[in-house]
Amino acid sequence: MALRIAVIIALVSAAGVTAAPVTLQVNTAQSSVNVQMCASFGGIGDCDSDSSPVTGDATISLDCLDGPATFALHDFDFLLTENIDLYLEFRILFVVLGTFSATGTDMELMYATPGTPMPQTPLSGSPPAFGYPAVPVDAAGMLDYNATGVVCVAMGQMVPPMPCNDVMDLSTLSLDPAEMNGTVAVSGRDITLTIDIDTTALLNPDDPSMGEITITGTIVAEGTVPPPDIATFVGILLGDITGDANTWDADMNGDCTVNGLDIQWYLDDLLG
Repeated sequence: MALRIAVIIALVSAAGVTAAPVTLQVNTAQSSVNVQMCASFGGIGDCDSDSSPVTGDATISLDCLDGPATFALHDFDFLLTENIDLYLEFRILFVVLGTFSATGTDMELMYATPGTPMPQTPLSGSPPAFGYPAVPVDAAGMLDYNATGVVCVAMGQMVPPMPCNDVMDLSTLSLDPAEMNGTVAVSGRDITLTIDIDTTALLNPDDPSMGEITITGTIVAEGTVPPPDIATFVGILLGDITGDANTWDADMNGDCTVNGLDIQWYLDDLLG
């Protein structure tokens, strides 16, 4: 054992400390986002929606790999892989008075405060479930739209007026904090994260009656928690690095405690 500890100490000087949160990759085949637009002009309304698969990643931490009790969301970036096509008709009986069509490209949802993780939240049930009622979220991408008939007339009468044909920068949308609920399934050091997301934004904050965009979806992200680097592992053992969010990945033997019993497991992994 002394020799193995000496091996770790000898290697520490060549390593830098890395953070404990782990980044999981979105499983595109199991992940999708739906975008719904509902608008109203002159008391006549319509809705349409479209969906797209999603790619990207999510960064999280747990308090423990074996039966985790708390979860924290650190960051996420979800990119829609397909365009979103929307078409709204505004009619009285069978008479179409106007239309609003839009195509969203390069659409993206991202955590609005990277570097400031969400608070640790309890996990319960099987698989362990969590819930965040309000997660700050931003959007990116472009929405190319075209309005005709009474819709175009109504948009021109807004204050300030909106053009009938334009490209909207989605980063200017003021998205409501997203409700995000999900589960964290852990098997050994493998994690499967499932998140349901729900957020909305007004189409025109200057005229809330115009309508809103609602974004919902289910994201599945997967990954394997790597052991910490040598310097971090030694720092945890010596008590220089503390806190579940910073130490959970150093639990090598799965007993939810980081101590000398993990050294053998760590070296077996490190040295093969």
